[in-house]
Amino acid sequence: MTENTKDKILGFAHKLFAEKGFTGVSVREIAKICGCNIAAINYHFTNKENLYLQTMQHSIERTEVDIKAIFDSLEEKDIDLFALKVFDHFLNNGEDLRTGFKLILSNSDIPSKMPLNISRFKGPPGGEYFDICLREQFPNIIDSDIDWAVRTIFTQVIHKSLILCNKELCSKLLSEDKPEELMRSDISRVIKMVKQELNS
Repeated sequence: MTENTKDKILGFAHKLFAEKGFTGVSVREIAKICGCNIAAINYHFTNKENLYLQTMQHSIERTEVDIKAIFDSLEEKDIDLFALKVFDHFLNNGEDLRTGFKLILSNSDIPSKMPLNISRFKGPPGGEYFDICLREQFPNIIDSDIDWAVRTIFTQVIHKSLILCNKELCSKLLSEDKPEELMRSDISRVIKMVKQELNS
């Protein structure tokens, strides 16, 4: 069994679980679509529950890796610039964003015995880099205020990205000729308000 086989299984399982939820997908179905046998899935993941958890964890970790790369590429750790760069990344990877978000939303049917503390991160994936940017500008702010600021900014970035990734929804919700510019402006305004709150 090769690592490529494991990655292939993760990729197909990610999409299937996102579309159908945990209970809506069988190991046999995943094996058939992957072009491998059930033994290969059991070899790499032991069972369906572990496959689901590794699929979710892989999605979270990949998001953090991408956001860290954006953070590392910035000469100045400016929260405004950083948030908009993350927004651009999500727009350029819209399919991955939608699939990952659907996977998170589909987890309501996970058996309660399954461990859900799969993320070692506090807050959203990549949130620690938003945290660093904010702390550089507001070094004396208490943790709860920074945590609120990270959640508020990240939520805006994700929300605006998801709307723009769905062209049909975007056209129904917005009458703007340039919706991307509007969304970027909205994100900047939210960041400005967050900064004002942190300064108060």
